[in-house]
Amino acid sequence: MFDLASAPFPESMPAPVSPDPLAPLQQSMLYARAVRRLGGQTRHLRLEGTGAWLDERRLPLLGQTALVSRGPPNLSRAAARALRAATGARHLVVNAEDRDSAVALASAGFWPLARPRQIAELPLAPSADAMAAAMTGKWRNRLRHALGRGLHVRRTPMSPDPRHWLLVAERRAARHLGYRPLPPVMIAALAAAGPEAGQLFVASGPDGPLAAMLFFRHGRMATYQIGWSSAAGRTASAGNLLMWHAMLELQAMGTEVLDLGHADPALSAGLARFKCGTGARLRSLGGTWMASGALPRRPGRRAGATPLPDARDRTVQGAPDHAGPRRSDQQPATALRSLAREGGTALISSPVKTCSVPRSRSITAWSLTQPPISR
Repeated sequence: MFDLASAPFPESMPAPVSPDPLAPLQQSMLYARAVRRLGGQTRHLRLEGTGAWLDERRLPLLGQTALVSRGPPNLSRAAARALRAATGARHLVVNAEDRDSAVALASAGFWPLARPRQIAELPLAPSADAMAAAMTGKWRNRLRHALGRGLHVRRTPMSPDPRHWLLVAERRAARHLGYRPLPPVMIAALAAAGPEAGQLFVASGPDGPLAAMLFFRHGRMATYQIGWSSAAGRTASAGNLLMWHAMLELQAMGTEVLDLGHADPALSAGLARFKCGTGARLRSLGGTWMASGALPRRPGRRAGATPLPDARDRTVQGAPDHAGPRRSDQQPATALRSLAREGGTALISSPVKTCSVPRSRSITAWSLTQPPISR
């Protein structure tokens, strides 16, 4: 995301006529408000049959550069051709939301920057039994184990403080594991942009917090933003317990789908297994595409061709599926790839592998006691 100084938040800003309640976080009003709070430039583009939030910045060596993260879905070829002209930027990077959008961007002359990644999306069923039935047996067993440990789970709104203990803990984990989280100032801006949007779940034992998960609610979706666990929390399967509480409580608050973020077994097999075990569905994004005044127009691809770039960057990211700022004094090609990593997008990656998870088919009523809703 942008490394921006704090700035006053404008009282009003253009908004889509009919916001998509199932749009990803990066295409939500919440995200746009957070960018504006940090002094960033963002605006909503209206295209043929769709629309998208656009972030803009001026980069050394590159000039005016725009980024469209995770949208718009099902982009038509006509809208893809109009997209670059609508932005007015010299360089435009688009992280396509799906394969159809990738085909449209390829046909409109965009150049491929990165191969698609997979994300995990978890539909929240109307009942606890239905949600539990979709889990793998091993995941349910870990949840039973956690329920028997006597842990206390509490949900509170996320504080808009970039020095929050969870953000400090995540920063340490990121240094140790080698991933790049969304900057704490952006997390704080998201929490401030919607006071009830950030929901923090904390599992505690006698000696204090063992694990925590942060979700951001936007429309009828919620995004899994941060997951942290101590060694004792992992032993107690606290992550399973927190995810279960989040599923129940966010569903009760009107959430229909959880965006669990990247689930790539090639990069982080354990994390992918954890997400798949919840009953989440895997879906491939459309990769990253670029149109640039410094490059010739790419010949359009024929219909049905597979527009997948060949990316080799093996950047590893953890539960927080967002990337932080890069140095601004890079060469143009490197700077474009760095911009593509920003804004919480699934960008430069190695080829993905399918994570196949068996579903439980014989469960009609779950034997576990439903945990009480925490307040």
